Amino acid sequence: MSHKIGAIGALLALLVACDPFETTNGQVDKGVEAMQEGNAEEAALHFEQAREELPESGELHYNVGTAYLAAEQYEKAEEALARSVPLAAGPLKAQALANLGLARFKLAMASQEEEKRKELLTGAMSALQESVILDPAAEAPKKNLELVLLQLYPPCDKREDEMESNNSAAEAKEMSETVAKQLLLCPGNPDYFGHELKKGDRVTLKVSTTAQPDVGAPPVLVQDSEGRTVVSENVLASSRELKFVAEGDGRYLFSLSSQDEEERPYQLEFAVLPDCASMPDPFEPNNSRAQAKPVEQGTAQHRVCPGDEDYFVQPLKRGESIWLQAQAQMVQGELSVEILDSAGNIVSKAARAGGEQSGTEAQGAENQLQYWAVFLDSREEADYFVRIAGASPEAEGAVTLAIMVRPSCPEGDDELEENDSVEDASDLATKAAEQAAKAGAAAGGAAPGGQAPGQMAVQAPTGQPGQGGGTGEAPIEMFLRRCEMDDDWFWLVVKPDAPQQVQIAFQHDKGDLALQVFEDGQDEPLLESNQSSGAQNGEGVVLAPAEETKYLIKVTGGADQSNFYKLTVSPPQNNDQNGQNNEENEDDKEQQDKEKKDQEEQKQEEKKPIEQAMDQLDKEKRPNIEAQKEMRENMPTATGKPW
Repeated sequence: MSHKIGAIGALLALLVACDPFETTNGQVDKGVEAMQEGNAEEAALHFEQAREELPESGELHYNVGTAYLAAEQYEKAEEALARSVPLAAGPLKAQALANLGLARFKLAMASQEEEKRKELLTGAMSALQESVILDPAAEAPKKNLELVLLQLYPPCDKREDEMESNNSAAEAKEMSETVAKQLLLCPGNPDYFGHELKKGDRVTLKVSTTAQPDVGAPPVLVQDSEGRTVVSENVLASSRELKFVAEGDGRYLFSLSSQDEEERPYQLEFAVLPDCASMPDPFEPNNSRAQAKPVEQGTAQHRVCPGDEDYFVQPLKRGESIWLQAQAQMVQGELSVEILDSAGNIVSKAARAGGEQSGTEAQGAENQLQYWAVFLDSREEADYFVRIAGASPEAEGAVTLAIMVRPSCPEGDDELEENDSVEDASDLATKAAEQAAKAGAAAGGAAPGGQAPGQMAVQAPTGQPGQGGGTGEAPIEMFLRRCEMDDDWFWLVVKPDAPQQVQIAFQHDKGDLALQVFEDGQDEPLLESNQSSGAQNGEGVVLAPAEETKYLIKVTGGADQSNFYKLTVSPPQNNDQNGQNNEENEDDKEQQDKEKKDQEEQKQEEKKPIEQAMDQLDKEKRPNIEAQKEMRENMPTATGKPW
């Protein structure tokens, strides 16, 4: 294929001094002739042949490179011109650098790898800058340098975001589509977004920027459907949050603009929470005991609004007990959960079981909280009530209420009975899977965890049945009961690469429970947690063995202590903290063991030698648990003339 020289400069007629004679090389002559005829590929072949016959020189490499450049063989052009530059001087060096910059630019535009593209553009910029310094009068290198710089550092309007064009109210893009997008505001080029709102909608808009702190995020103007200003904010902070309540229905307009010459990269986080009273609640009205609604199928999903009380009714027979769980995603504030008798007297007030931050509706951050309430052994057949309200006037959230009713002990014990001894200990993984399958097949609705009405709840583990532990992402969760004089035993196998956290959650003031862990075959507990209080409703330990170990778990309490509890087995959420807690538990146990040992040593003084030896064998120490645009249409041109 023949390539025209076009904008590529003509080649240098290379003269070679050969002492004592001065002559012109034939291949060079043929190459120059081919270039003059517009046949760049043929010219390159002749110049390559001359490179094999003549001593290395800047002129020869320049001719080879410029021929390849005209032939659009940019890699070969770049290689030859790069060899020419250090050997050339004066005007020749300026022209070699100019064409080297062009070759690198062409390669950059063809590259699909961003890092390689940047590297080539940077090399092109460097070569062209040096060429301009050597020959300031040459126009082509200056123009080419400008184009390279436009690729390396494009102006703001060439780098605008995917939401463009949104430079006017008529072009406003949907605000909800900005989530997680990197946006860019250019000087003199405002961005507009819109969103349909209903009266009472609560809007939160967070604007943040990665620009320098003294530049700040873009100013924001919010207008309603009538063009009235709702929010006008011009504080140049790196990150800020705007909140307002929609005063009417319609499309609201959000505009961001810059009053200076700074460009601002930014992100928007947009959340809309409807007016609480407008959200569906199938139990309303239930704002008094007279309007109390029954909790069908054991569960009720409803919403607590500011200043609103919700009542539910639950009939009990004599001797029956209630265990209540309220799981809430709070927009703000906390809950007050109480069990009332038929006369409206408080017989149990729920305790906070703990909470953690979670993702929420409208992309806002809510508190996910749990509350427990227990009422044991009704003395009469009567209706009891559950009252749920905000603990403060502004409290609001979505609540899932689960109520379980059980007969008195021992009839009202949980479905894992009889598991009252080491020999009858329940395999947690297998039992959890069995109960989950049974509950899933039950007719009607289900309470959290999948239990049928009146049954204790359970969530199946992701571990395999018979493996004795929930080593997958989903925890084992079982809602159980300890009756008087009736300890509960369980077992599970824990592997060294899958430590497990064992927890029991219960309402402390309704009956204190303790958690003990034994190694299989041992009589003394390896770990023990017995620190619950009115402020800490539960116990927990972490099992992190050095090798695969079978553990026995005992839920116990005083002889007269009866209570409901939630047993959870899950991977530790914070290994460092859990390890520290484990060490503290082990230290406490070691201290207890030492004190006990000292006491027993005193008693041993009165024993016979053989009895002392046998006691010592029974009390040996157990092992501890080891712990990441577009170019102009003008193409750059090369510079050069016959040398």
